[in-house]
Amino acid sequence: PLQCGGCVADRCPAIGTCHNGITWDVCGCCEVCAKGENDECGGPWNAYGKCGYGLTCLKDGRECPYIFNARATAADTGSNICDEYLFNAIGRCIPTETLMNKTFKRQQQQQQQQQQQQMVHGGQHQGAAGHGLGYMLSDQPSKSHSARSDSATGSLMGKRLMLKGVLRGVEY
Repeated sequence: PLQCGGCVADRCPAIGTCHNGITWDVCGCCEVCAKGENDECGGPWNAYGKCGYGLTCLKDGRECPYIFNARATAADTGSNICDEYLFNAIGRCIPTETLMNKTFKRQQQQQQQQQQQQMVHGGQHQGAAGHGLGYMLSDQPSKSHSARSDSATGSLMGKRLMLKGVLRGVEY
């Protein structure tokens, strides 16, 4: 376990200019510079640092094949091996937008194919991806007014579902 002792802020070193923002050290006592793009991050208690604004510490979860089940939701394996692995893993700071784009590219392609199939088979716009934003937030269906809003809503819905999996399994 981490043992920090008492915090004496007067003993903290000067940090100088921090181009990626300021965060706290592992003990929460001293200010330290946040990490920049492609810098190492994470590790036990984030000892390798925390990423700056707009960046995410991406850790490789391939060593834990049971983080997700086939539906991309957290799988209960009855073990904390993956949690321990991700807690200790060292990652790299990448732009959050880049992570989102890579994660959801495949999902977006699948949704586009489904929407094209719906249009070919009768032009139905009220399928699973055809519910408005209200459906995503409150489980109350609302009618969409155009195929364009259907596409945007489907994309948002997929991103929200995938984000849950990303936050649970990769971004510790």
